Amino acid sequence: MRVLYRDIAISSRPAFDSLVAFAYKDARAPECFAQTVALRVDGQRDVFAHAIPLIFAPLMPHLRRLVFYTSLHPLMHPSFFNTLSLFSAVTTLELFRFRLRCFSELRQIICAFPQLKCFKVGVGVFETNLPLAPVVHPTRIRLEQLVLGWGLTPAVIIPLVRWLAGSCACATLSHLAIWRSPFNMSLQVNVLLEAAGKALLSLHEMDLHSDDDLGLEFLWPSVHQTPHTGPSSRSEIALLADSIDTHCTFAHSPNLHTIRFELRPCALDDEPREKWHLVLEELESVLRTVRSPDLRCIKIHQTTRLTGRFSRLSTRPHLFYADLEPRTLTPLHRAMTQPVFGNLTSVEFSVDVDYSAWEFLNSEGTVAMAAQKLSDGISRLLAPWNVRGLVTVVQKRNPIYYTTHRQYLSMRHLLILPLRHSGLP
Repeated sequence: MRVLYRDIAISSRPAFDSLVAFAYKDARAPECFAQTVALRVDGQRDVFAHAIPLIFAPLMPHLRRLVFYTSLHPLMHPSFFNTLSLFSAVTTLELFRFRLRCFSELRQIICAFPQLKCFKVGVGVFETNLPLAPVVHPTRIRLEQLVLGWGLTPAVIIPLVRWLAGSCACATLSHLAIWRSPFNMSLQVNVLLEAAGKALLSLHEMDLHSDDDLGLEFLWPSVHQTPHTGPSSRSEIALLADSIDTHCTFAHSPNLHTIRFELRPCALDDEPREKWHLVLEELESVLRTVRSPDLRCIKIHQTTRLTGRFSRLSTRPHLFYADLEPRTLTPLHRAMTQPVFGNLTSVEFSVDVDYSAWEFLNSEGTVAMAAQKLSDGISRLLAPWNVRGLVTVVQKRNPIYYTTHRQYLSMRHLLILPLRHSGLP
């Protein structure tokens, strides 16, 4: 019985009513709920989220993780904000697909948990956009992990970041993950990076294709679900991704040991040289901001789309990627050989090769060639690290199937290639 109540999820009104009845009518309830360490509240307006802390907090003294998923909507009863602090042991708070009246309500929710160490948030809107307060309210909270997921508009992210940085909530922040958005979130996050300073150990830029190695699956958009707030399909999300061209700076974080970042997506056509030059410039601009001599692991990701014009290159593979002149690679390789990268132990470059399943129906060989040529090109780009045996390429060949509503369905083929040690061609 204790194991059954360790992790509780309320996903409907009947489930809510059943749990309330158990809490009030069953003599075993206090003993069972005393074992609860995680509570997730799902659902729409039929689940009375505002009643959750008042009813269950006194019965769950050891609750550590609290999740509100599509369950916070105006108008929340004032008792909700006043009783949240009864969950006195909560260290992890996750909010996703929420709608609140204004930022002050979000701040009240966060501040209700003085022991909070981990905060994850994504897809949220405010009904009222009030002017930013001239004074940043202080807080006792000292976060160690912060995840800013997708679907956070400027109206949400600007006051949230301003408060987190100004209130010293990020003074001990060691792990930060952000969804790269077209709203220049990275520029806002630089404020957090400056506030965290020497405390930050890992920084992850995430996007639509990011592997979920942080347990953040519900903070990123789903290929098979349409969110209640934000883009209505994967195709729209992909269009947003094309407008992203700003990265965080690593200059404020002298003790980083892990970084992961996204390169701009590109389309493979009959002019590949230009695409390589853009990748060169972007990589160099990111790496030159690194200041941490303790850096051990770098993960880089890029999405590449094969176009119809690409297929003509299959008969002339020597034109697929025109040889890059060594002098073109010099700025990037100079950055890669800086002393700050002396302690690197692992560099992973993952590339998603997206292509229309119908357009390349009889051209799987062409797709395979593209993936191999990408690997060859990456080894050329990362030559200083490749000769040290640090580089691994992960390919995901991703055929895209369109439904009648032009939504994407996909299947992926995974191929991991440890690169051969080789210098420039």
